[in-house]
Amino acid sequence: MEYRINLGAWSSVFAVPAEVADRHLALCSESQIKVLLWLLRHADEKQDTARAAQALHIKEAAVTEALDYWVGAGLLARSGSAYIPAEPAPAEETAEPAPRRRSERKEEIPRFTGTLFAVELIVFITKN
Repeated sequence: MEYRINLGAWSSVFAVPAEVADRHLALCSESQIKVLLWLLRHADEKQDTARAAQALHIKEAAVTEALDYWVGAGLLARSGSAYIPAEPAPAEETAEPAPRRRSERKEEIPRFTGTLFAVELIVFITKN
């Protein structure tokens, strides 16, 4: 016997950058989010503003304005007359703190008590 999972609408999905939900959802207009979602959904197809305007039932000028918003937000970039995903910003380098010497870690040494003092001390020393 054969079984299949019916994924329905979930069988065809596309990714939306988390930044859209985290930073822009409350800021962008309805047209701007519609244009971005439409563009992401049709990313593998050749696009133009007239086709997007027709599909979304908005004016072509609104599509251009929306694309300009996403370029300004850093999610899209222009390549000639085309809009493409923007290059990710370089990751900020975070300097790792230099390892501290044993003499600087005195405050971290736990107080050992009880009958297992020697065993606890050996375990602590071997870990550090």
